[in-house]
Amino acid sequence: MPFVYEHPTYWKKVEEETKGSGDIERSTCLFIDSEKDREHTEEEMIKVENIKEKLILIGADDDSFWEAGKYVRRMDQRLQQHPHECEATRKDVDKRHSAVLHEWIAV
Repeated sequence: MPFVYEHPTYWKKVEEETKGSGDIERSTCLFIDSEKDREHTEEEMIKVENIKEKLILIGADDDSFWEAGKYVRRMDQRLQQHPHECEATRKDVDKRHSAVLHEWIAV
């Protein structure tokens, strides 16, 4: 995702939001403002539907780095619109994983 801010404004925003620490991991506005500026293109989206394994989508709405809850909901929506392709493979993998977990728990 391209950021809405360019140099030198980018670093001024980081400095401003991080209260001088420069810790970019605390600079949530870079993501939020960039999201508000324009819609994402298809090329920028993570193709979660191409992941050939079960997904566990976890994110917090109060994440201090980015809006993780919103991104999890976006991935879930994408999966509803673009279902996984290899259903038989997924069922087989799930069956095998379940068997291994049951065996492991029994020990």
